[in-house]
Amino acid sequence: WSINISTAGIAATQVAAINATGTGNINTQIANAEPTD
Repeated sequence: WSINISTAGIAATQVAAINATGTGNINTQIANAEPTD
């Protein structure tokens, strides 16, 4: 899947829902550019 990033570098609102699913800190994952299993 993909995440839309605004021109300000802020992830779209879907990130809140992704975080709620228990995937961990999605923003840290993006920053580290490491996929999760």
